[in-house]
Amino acid sequence: METVILRFSHIQDAAELLDEESFFSGPRFFLEPRMRYMETIGNLVHAELLRRNDPGIPSHVLARNEDGQPYMMHITETRDIVAGLKLAAEHPNAAGKTFNLGATEPVDFGWLLERMSTITGYPIIPVDFPGPGVYYRTSNARIRKELGYKPRWTIERMLKEAAATRKARAMG
Repeated sequence: METVILRFSHIQDAAELLDEESFFSGPRFFLEPRMRYMETIGNLVHAELLRRNDPGIPSHVLARNEDGQPYMMHITETRDIVAGLKLAAEHPNAAGKTFNLGATEPVDFGWLLERMSTITGYPIIPVDFPGPGVYYRTSNARIRKELGYKPRWTIERMLKEAAATRKARAMG
């Protein structure tokens, strides 16, 4: 039996990026959902940091490490992940190899939250969490070169879809 190992980045449906109730985006980018999530999982230190910074209105939370560096990670749209899965399953050069499957460039949360705030009108509340935080860069060069993987959903494109979805939800 032939096998392929795929290591995924964070996977996100574009339409959920600006949805406070989304399982991933709510706690990742919005203050109140993040506070609730931290309380639910018992991370009371983080919950208290968020509570102390809560302005009492809907807000974005800019997660930073203890040195004030905004988090950074790859965010890959689900449709790009599906395309990569299909390639890995069908391409003759995939068998027996390991690939990183994700967006080509990581997303700096400081940059991203500025754009989200422009769309939602919510203020950005920076919160410095203890520890090194989430800050990484991976490479999808191998899957692009060997299998022809071409991610089509940039974070800018994802935000456009998220904004349209948010507007449609607001209109009912």
